[in-house]
Amino acid sequence: MLPAHPRLSFPLRRTWLTRSSIESWPFKVIDQEGSPMVEVEYLGENKIFSPQEISSMVLTKVRLFLENIISPLIPQFLTDEGSRRS
Repeated sequence: MLPAHPRLSFPLRRTWLTRSSIESWPFKVIDQEGSPMVEVEYLGENKIFSPQEISSMVLTKVRLFLENIISPLIPQFLTDEGSRRS
């Protein structure tokens, strides 16, 4: 199992799907026209997202996080901007 990251509001790890675990989730899984959707409260509004939208948001955050960590380690001449200057 993956350890829960202290900054995550919902731990990213495998859980057994029991009634009590589902009821403790900070979101609802609903059926919308035969497709599973995730309903969350965001900024005081109820919003509905598809699993693909959730995956896209997570991957975007991961990409931005990694860019912030890795970009200082990459020499400037290896970046697109640096190669245009030479």
